[in-house]
Amino acid sequence: MELLLQLRQQGIRKLPIINQLQSSKKERLHFRLKGFKNKYFKTDFLVEEAKCAVEIYKAGLMLKGDFPHKHNAISILADEIISITLVRGKHTIDTFRMSPVHILSKLGASSCIARHFRLDPSEYEVGDTKIILTTKDQKLELSSCGHRFNRLKRLFRAAGYKKKLELVKEPSYRIVDDVIQKSF
Repeated sequence: MELLLQLRQQGIRKLPIINQLQSSKKERLHFRLKGFKNKYFKTDFLVEEAKCAVEIYKAGLMLKGDFPHKHNAISILADEIISITLVRGKHTIDTFRMSPVHILSKLGASSCIARHFRLDPSEYEVGDTKIILTTKDQKLELSSCGHRFNRLKRLFRAAGYKKKLELVKEPSYRIVDDVIQKSF
């Protein structure tokens, strides 16, 4: 709070945005709020699966969404954040011998590139990426598309949350002709 008061006394009305995870012209709600626990509220005032967007500021994070009880935003100051945990979803690559994904991976192409040439949507699947924000007073759990893990990792590190960032990667599975190869 003192940081915000100092910025206002210096004449800064609007906090500078480091990076936004949505378009500035059209707000896209890329995240789902899976869980919210607050030290001061006895009941959760948020609806499960509420859509929200995350904005990253130097002074903290802002979650914007359509929450009930006229709460449109949740602000979290950087000083209050204890940890940010990013959990990568499970990768499953289930191909057959003559599949373009299998051939490209044997030629040394990255699975991120080879996934665009899949014939069946179930050939390459990624579980949801989860963000768990732990602060002094609250704990939030957000989920998003599984392909956002690396982007989120870069954004949080660039924003100065490198010391508070914890990365958890679930194992990857490669299945070729019903033979499972597990990799981490």
